[in-house]
Amino acid sequence: GFAYDIKGNGKWKAFGSYGWYYDITKLELPRGSFGGDHWVNYYWTLDTADFSSIQCGEGPTGCPGRYIESVDFRHSSNQIDPGFEAYFNRPGMTGIDPNLKPVQMGEWTAGIEHELRPSISVGARYVHKWLFRTIEDVGVLFQGSEIYLISNPGEGLAVQMEPSVPDLITPKPVRDYDGIELRINKRFANNWSGSATYLYSRLFGNYSGLASSDENGRVSPNVNRYYDNTVMSYDANGEAVYGRLQTDRPHVFKLTGVYDFKWGTIVGANWFIESGIPQSTAFRFSGFPVFPFGRNDLGRTPVLSQLDLNLTQEFRLIGNKRVQLQANIDNVFDQMTWTNYFLAITQGPSAYRDSLTVANPPALSLYGATGSYNLQQRIAGYTGTMRTNPFYTTPNVYQGRREIRVLARITF
Repeated sequence: GFAYDIKGNGKWKAFGSYGWYYDITKLELPRGSFGGDHWVNYYWTLDTADFSSIQCGEGPTGCPGRYIESVDFRHSSNQIDPGFEAYFNRPGMTGIDPNLKPVQMGEWTAGIEHELRPSISVGARYVHKWLFRTIEDVGVLFQGSEIYLISNPGEGLAVQMEPSVPDLITPKPVRDYDGIELRINKRFANNWSGSATYLYSRLFGNYSGLASSDENGRVSPNVNRYYDNTVMSYDANGEAVYGRLQTDRPHVFKLTGVYDFKWGTIVGANWFIESGIPQSTAFRFSGFPVFPFGRNDLGRTPVLSQLDLNLTQEFRLIGNKRVQLQANIDNVFDQMTWTNYFLAITQGPSAYRDSLTVANPPALSLYGATGSYNLQQRIAGYTGTMRTNPFYTTPNVYQGRREIRVLARITF
């Protein structure tokens, strides 16, 4: 990085930076996939209708009836996996790609600032961020069962994960961010400070990050749903799904300010107005969320704005004792703009009952010989328990209501 005093008088500053960033692995992955979590089911015959008499503990003994089997649903990825041994023809292979590399991101910035007055400055900044690679559990259907490879999607062994449809290779994760910010700052002087910023940006790709905005903000870093099945990465035309990600807001304008009155009252305010976020149709296919029409086929949510206030009053008592009263008011005008749709075209956003489930292998059953499908025809011709969602494209999430929090504090 660098900073340069253009005229040598402290009035103009140019700055910039370039960097690579390597992320550490969060606890969710080793806990859930490397043996920290356990999920074992023990199956017995039910030989009595008196359920209150059944007192079972863990293990294959102690229950009435006949013990059948146990199934371990949390096979550790760092153990030898017969499925991956056979699939990749690699004896001794575990559920971890031996070529695994760390999460890597890149960023470069450039900007300029100018001091108009001793307490007022203006500036502009450009930021570009991109993703080299990430770590995720990439799924493959092998002999009717889902197995997951801890890998860099689209690299190493995690490329051809759908043998039934060879053209559906695992795409590399993309998350490109570009933003231009214009800012004016007023440092605290003469009892007040404030700032105004305008940001024009774009967030584009197929991977939203450690917290998945494709799943309503689910936080399962490195083991989200992104690559659990190859069909999730393609639309109905067999094209890889790229587009504006679910937290993309092209326009954001913010105003903040604080004023300190001489009688001990401090008033702070924060107001913003910003673009809505993209909305994308989704449906469940064998339990996997899929974007059949690509990203952002439903447009955006409405423009969102909100005013928040902070009020503080201080009273001086005897000596150094003081009483401070404070109130935080969020969403002063109690606005209730909707911020998300029901996006699932089939009943229930997470209901496996209403998932379009077909014969294995799912990808071949969905795309067939043509490499494409018509979702409405598939739903209409499905003879299972498939139901269309009557709430599809109706708002289901709204701006938070007005909230007031008060505080009283005595210092001495």
